[in-house]
Amino acid sequence: MKNFLWLVRREYWENRGGFLWAPVITGIVILALTLMGIITAEVFRSRAGVHINGIDFSALSANMSAEQLNGLAKMLDASLLIPGSVIGVVMFVVLFFYCIHSLWDDRRDRSILFWKSLPISDLSTVLSKAVSALVLVPIIAIIVSVLAGWLSLLMLAIAGSFHDLNLWSMLWTLPHPLRLAWTLVCLLPLYLLWALPSVGWLMLCSAAARGKPMRWAIALPIGIGVLLGWFNIMGTVGLSVTWYWHHIALRALFSLLPGSWVFGSEHGWSMVDAGGDGVRLHAPQGLLGGDSSLLDISNSYATLGTPAMLIGIAVGVALLAAAVWVRRRRSEL
Repeated sequence: MKNFLWLVRREYWENRGGFLWAPVITGIVILALTLMGIITAEVFRSRAGVHINGIDFSALSANMSAEQLNGLAKMLDASLLIPGSVIGVVMFVVLFFYCIHSLWDDRRDRSILFWKSLPISDLSTVLSKAVSALVLVPIIAIIVSVLAGWLSLLMLAIAGSFHDLNLWSMLWTLPHPLRLAWTLVCLLPLYLLWALPSVGWLMLCSAAARGKPMRWAIALPIGIGVLLGWFNIMGTVGLSVTWYWHHIALRALFSLLPGSWVFGSEHGWSMVDAGGDGVRLHAPQGLLGGDSSLLDISNSYATLGTPAMLIGIAVGVALLAAAVWVRRRRSEL
C-alpha cells in the first residue's frame, strides 16, 4: 500500500499542471468574469442614473410566496453549479488526454525500462493511474468548484452591500452552499463507477498502440459506428446504430464527463426516435421538478442498478485487466 501511494503521488507530481492548475486557473477565470460582470453592471447603472435604495431581504422575503422563494433558491443553486460545470468540462479534457497518454509516454521515451527494473508490478502501475484519474483529479475539481461557487456568492454579497442591499441572509440561507458541497462528494463514487469504461478503453489503447494512441481510441469506435450505419443503409444487417452510438461509442469516449450518467441510462434523459413531431428529449421526473431538485441525488443513484451501469463496470474492469496484460508484454513502441 505504501508503494501504491507513492505511485499515485508520482502521477500527481508529473501531471500537476493538468490535475491542479487547470481547475484552479479555470476557477480564477470564472471569478474574474464574475467580477467583470459586476463592474459592467455598475458602469451601466451609473450611466443610466439608476439608484438603488437599501433593501432588507428579511422584509422582502416576508412578502414573497413559498413558490417564489423556492424558485429564487433554485436560481441561486444553479449559479453555484456554474463554476462546477465549467471546471467539470476542463476536467474531462484533462483526464481524456491523461488516460490516452498514461501508458504510451513511458514506452515512447523508453522510461518503461527503468520502471520495470524496480519492484513495481504492472498491476500497481495501471491501478495507480486509474485511481489518479477516477479519484484524485475529481476530488481536486470538487474542492476548486465549491470554493469558486462560494467566492462568487461572496462577491455578489459584497457588491450589494455597497448599495445598502442586505443580501447576506439571502445568499447564505436561501441557497444550499454546504449541501451542494456534500452532494458533489456523494456523487464521487457514482462518477468512479460510471467512468470506468472510458478509463479502461483509453488506457488499453495507450498500452497497446504502437503510435498515436488517440487515433485508435477515437477512430476505432467511430469507424465501427460508420460501418454499422452503412451496413444498415445497404440492408445487410439489422443492428441498431442508435443503440451502438449511445451505449458503446459515446460511453467509451465520454463517460469521463461529470454527470454523463444522466444521458446514459434509462433513468436519465432518453432520446426518442424521430416521429411525426420530430426527435424529442424527455427529462426524468424529479430531476428538474420538486423541491431542491438541482441537489437531489436520488435520480443519479438510481442508475446503480441499471444494466448500463452494471455492464459498464464489468467492461471497465475487463479493459483495465487487458491494459495490465498488454503492458506486461509490450515494453517499447
